[in-house]
Amino acid sequence: EDPDGALASLSSASGKQAYADAGTVLGTLAAMDPAKAAAWLSNSDNPILNQPWMSGFLTQSVAEQWARQDPDAALEWASTLDPDQRVGAYSGIIDNIMQSDPQRAADLAMSLDSSERPKLLGQIAEAWGAQDPGEAVNWANSLAAGDREGALQEALGSWAASAPSEAAAYVDQLPEQERAGVVGEIARNWAQQEPEEAAEWLGSQPEGQSKADAMGHVMWNWTTSDPEAAANWLGEQPAGPSYDSGVTGLAKAATHAYDDPSTAVNWASTIENQDLRDSMTQHTLGVWRRQDEAAAESWAADNQVDLPPAQPARK
Repeated sequence: EDPDGALASLSSASGKQAYADAGTVLGTLAAMDPAKAAAWLSNSDNPILNQPWMSGFLTQSVAEQWARQDPDAALEWASTLDPDQRVGAYSGIIDNIMQSDPQRAADLAMSLDSSERPKLLGQIAEAWGAQDPGEAVNWANSLAAGDREGALQEALGSWAASAPSEAAAYVDQLPEQERAGVVGEIARNWAQQEPEEAAEWLGSQPEGQSKADAMGHVMWNWTTSDPEAAANWLGEQPAGPSYDSGVTGLAKAATHAYDDPSTAVNWASTIENQDLRDSMTQHTLGVWRRQDEAAAESWAADNQVDLPPAQPARK
């Protein structure tokens, strides 16, 4: 009812509540008078804007509301902002444009400086992938090398969230060197729905960082739903970074989802990477020690491993 008074109160506020209040007030004002909200954001004496993340958040909120009413005016305003605020503003505008015209949103992002594009291209790819995965992937593939990988990962991630087997089939058609960077995004999404299928597919992919990073997540999901099948499958996999990551996921699930650190520590001892093996062994052994100190001490002695320091039992 009193926008000037509300804005004045924000300028003198401080602390976490000030940030929450700013989001509410600016969002409401921008829906009624986006130019007025934008003018407040442009005031360099505004103490609440000293936090770059808050400045970006508020700018995005105002820009999104303004774009609903007058996209061209919102774009003109965004182009006048300093770099800390500009990406936030374009993000809000793109959020709005994506709902009706993904290609226009993509063209807008590509018209910006290369340093401003990565976040926006990922945002577009994720949203477009949820609307029309095929179009989103085709668009991501059309980008130059510096922009392509991140956008393709986001588009495929959205596709995998709704149709993981279709996204996986698409990735299988890519050259091996291109698959390496995107298989993890597919597998992580697939594992939320069908962890066994995700593991089988991920296991068939060429070794690489994306595969290794995702394998722990996949095995954690599978172990929490079917620990015996997960363990049997993992036991047949070749040694290497993906196996080590898979063991980490399985051991964490065994320890915390099934309260079975004795099984977990035996798995942890099979990890090839010494630093990771030592870390996981100490973690699982520490949990076991709190449950059954004598058994944990016996295992440590048999395997010539130091026991971690005793920790008080959790209440």
